[in-house]
Amino acid sequence: MRSRAAAFLGAVMAGLLGLGAKPATVEEPPRTVNVRLAVDGAISDLTEWRFQANAFIEGTVRTFHSRFGIKLVFKGPSRWLPGRGLGTLEDGLKDLSVKVKPEGCDIVLGIIDQNRLSSPSLGIASYVGASIVIANAADPRAMKYAMLHEFSHVFGAIDEKEKGSLMSVEGHTLDFDEFTTETVLLHKNRSFARGSFPLTPEAIEAAIPLYQKRADRRLGETELFQFLTLFYIEKDDLDAAARTCNEAAQDNPNAAEVQVMLGNIRLGRGEPELAVAHYVKALEHHPQDPGLHYSLGLALSETRRYKEAADQFRTSLKIDSDYVPARLAMAGLLLAAGSSEAAAAECRRALEDEPRSAQALYLLGTAMVSLNRPFTPVPGADEADGLDVPNSIKPGSPEAEQAVTEAVKYLEMSIAIDPRNPRAHISLGAAYAAQDKFAEAESAFLQALNLEPDDLDAHFGLGRLYMERGDMGKAAAHLQKILDIEPDSELGSRMLNGAFQVARSYPLYRRKAGK
Repeated sequence: MRSRAAAFLGAVMAGLLGLGAKPATVEEPPRTVNVRLAVDGAISDLTEWRFQANAFIEGTVRTFHSRFGIKLVFKGPSRWLPGRGLGTLEDGLKDLSVKVKPEGCDIVLGIIDQNRLSSPSLGIASYVGASIVIANAADPRAMKYAMLHEFSHVFGAIDEKEKGSLMSVEGHTLDFDEFTTETVLLHKNRSFARGSFPLTPEAIEAAIPLYQKRADRRLGETELFQFLTLFYIEKDDLDAAARTCNEAAQDNPNAAEVQVMLGNIRLGRGEPELAVAHYVKALEHHPQDPGLHYSLGLALSETRRYKEAADQFRTSLKIDSDYVPARLAMAGLLLAAGSSEAAAAECRRALEDEPRSAQALYLLGTAMVSLNRPFTPVPGADEADGLDVPNSIKPGSPEAEQAVTEAVKYLEMSIAIDPRNPRAHISLGAAYAAQDKFAEAESAFLQALNLEPDDLDAHFGLGRLYMERGDMGKAAAHLQKILDIEPDSELGSRMLNGAFQVARSYPLYRRKAGK
């Protein structure tokens, strides 16, 4: 599954231009980082631009290689056609993320025509999204500074309040200070995979004291607390994340990044209504951010405001049709409403962008199983406008049986990629049960319980499976477990009573069943 900090924040953690220090001694082998370069179509003479750009591009390559052992390899340039009326670099960064895909590269760098912008800033970078936008300046020294500064942001650097370094916002140089050097080296082997957090758990443990030591100096550098909050969210330490996020809010309570983080923490703590308020406030500043609409949709789903949630997911996809998290969330809502064919269509579309998405394969397999074994829709989801889409395939039909066969394939693929998702094992168990493969179904349900011992659906699947096989003792044990976990479960109670009734006349049941 997707990483929480990465799924919720996306390109929101972007650092505006600001300025670093002593060269580092690099003994490790260099790490190659591929950069996809895209140039604004308004820059008419691409050959002339590339000739002029060679100086600051090569300067950036030499600096990162010699100081950090990071070998930047530029691919391109290709053309980028930003939308009209962008206004700010943040708008440009969002436009770049929608229109220019990595295509196998690690970082996406967009050069935008300054005439499109109302902001005097030279550049902006997204730490999680690994993307950069730099305004095309006539001064090659300004471009060299912007390149070094923004690439440092992608490798974990912050805007600093101290003078005299590359990352300083108050009188910069081209020198790397000690803190920036340490953060870039820490991030040398960061991940650039979309949907995963940049740092490994081990690297996060090393990053926290490094950033905290700087934060303890109380220089008013809000980004430090934002990074620390990200690290703690990724560690699933929401108490520590809340503390550091509150410190960031004291410095800048209206910052969109702070509102997003507070929303993430509220959602993680099971307070979706409060999360909604934070996301709405963040959207006031970034109405075209697909990740924010997605996050708001998640929070609305948790409050059972399914129509509003669907509207947010659709808005996210309208902004960026390739935003897979929103498409899968939409598939999940359709599936909850019983609209299995529509859910399957969304999953197939997601797999076009991410063929190895375990979540997309799991949801697609689940949707295919439910065509032959429908489940009771989630109350409220099936009543929301646009979610109740009729299925053309009828349960028990040859088409439904074929759908189950395909479901097994998709679910096995999902489990091969992510074997620790109990939901995929449960859906696989249901698929095998629909094919009357008792041993395989039993094994799949038991594997789900091995991963999540109190999963109600796994116990329900085994209870139903054993009832169909006539093993009322085992059926009753799993159905009773449902009531132990959720005493108000009406279905569990009804099935358990049925199991007891059948058990009392079990010999007669076996004769009638021809067993």
